[in-house]
Amino acid sequence: ATLGGAGQSFGEGLSVISLAWISNDTVLFVAAQDNQWGLYTQHLGEAAGLITPLSDASPNTLAVRP
Repeated sequence: ATLGGAGQSFGEGLSVISLAWISNDTVLFVAAQDNQWGLYTQHLGEAAGLITPLSDASPNTLAVRP
């Protein structure tokens, strides 16, 4: 992820499928880690944080909107 600068990893082992910027420096995204889906948030320069786990079917129907 980048905004005119160096790229930044979302987190080791995270597979992001949907992302929305919720402020100038914070993103909300759906990702899988070790086959477990979840809704995450991340402030640039910090580690991603899990907001809530999602069931297996949720990522197929969830659209992240700001």
